[in-house]
Amino acid sequence: MTKVFEESVVILQPATRPIAPSNIIGLYLSDNKFVMGSLVVPATTGTPIPPQTKPNVIIEGKHGNLRLGGNNDSDGDIYLFAVDGNINEHDTATIHLGGDGGFIHLGGSGQDGDLFVKNANGQNTVRLDGQYGNIVLGGDGQDGDVIVNNATGQETIRLNGESAEGVLGGNEKPGYLYLRTSEGENTIRLDGKYGNIALGGNGQDGDIFIRDQNGTDTIRLDGNSGDIQLLNADCAEEFELVDGVVAAPGTVVEICPGRQVAPSQSAYNQRVVGVVSGAGDYKPGIVLDRQRENGRLRVPVALMGKVFCRVDAQHEPIVAGDLLTTSPTSGHAMKVTSPHRALGAIIGKALEDLPQGQGLIPILVALQ
Repeated sequence: MTKVFEESVVILQPATRPIAPSNIIGLYLSDNKFVMGSLVVPATTGTPIPPQTKPNVIIEGKHGNLRLGGNNDSDGDIYLFAVDGNINEHDTATIHLGGDGGFIHLGGSGQDGDLFVKNANGQNTVRLDGQYGNIVLGGDGQDGDVIVNNATGQETIRLNGESAEGVLGGNEKPGYLYLRTSEGENTIRLDGKYGNIALGGNGQDGDIFIRDQNGTDTIRLDGNSGDIQLLNADCAEEFELVDGVVAAPGTVVEICPGRQVAPSQSAYNQRVVGVVSGAGDYKPGIVLDRQRENGRLRVPVALMGKVFCRVDAQHEPIVAGDLLTTSPTSGHAMKVTSPHRALGAIIGKALEDLPQGQGLIPILVALQ
């Protein structure tokens, strides 16, 4: 390349091409700025004259600026390439700043794009991750927050990374959260103004499911039918156990002094109150008088509904439909064979047979 210096002008042109009366692209210094533009070189003097049109590349030392594009001529772009990129093919760039569309493209050509924002100590506190499509806020001693303000600059939405809270509303604006179908119709609404949760509508019925630790539905509120469905089996109430007594699920229990319970110990026991709930496949649907913090050992006793019960068929075989009462075997039920003795001591009805021995069968609790 031949470099021609005339006063404050630097011209770059091919060495094999002599300077002739023409318009050439040059880099010149004007008002402490390097400007790329079209220069005129008169044939008579050979001295370049700065372009009459406005340039589209300016390197400005005074303010530390680089200006690209504009002046109704060209849009400005900056391309950065990896080591194996082809500088002649823009599509192989891994970073592209486009002035025409006002965009920044990071990544591509085998590279995922990331954008890091650091704090004053040089630690990453914000990361835009192109590979996984994530925005990561916080870390390195800083909690990440997302804050959305209204037109007057007041905060109306905040996602707080430290406290794991999402806050919608405030500053005289109620907070709402909508969930929509794929067609864009609202089917769930959380209303901060009135404290409401609205489920369903727009062709969908709203349901609420409550599940146990295994993911099995135990309670369902059905918006279509208006039902509250308790998907477990019995209605139970908690009682304290007598000190030192063990009563496993399925055990027939009797009331004792102090409103405590213990396994029943005699046949046709009128102190019987029910069966300890939770054996087999049946769990209590409702538990009344639950006291988690009193420090005493308490058990749920089924008062009505289906429950698995310990039964003893050694005195008489049990078939489905038989009335059951307390057995001489501790904590067990047996078939009623003396109806006049069973008054006030009936536990319920057998739902399965037990021809002999002892076992655990489903029964329908119906105290009489």
